[in-house]
Amino acid sequence: MLSVTKNEIFSIITSNISTAFLQQMVCESNVSWNISLHLSLK
Repeated sequence: MLSVTKNEIFSIITSNISTAFLQQMVCESNVSWNISLHLSLK
């Protein structure tokens, strides 16, 4: 059984959350950029 400290667990969780948050922000900015591009082409 390998022992993991609370700090390691906390850092893993926070890094996962920040990665998911960044991916969501990139996805949303891509969607809004596609919408504005689509509207400007009409």
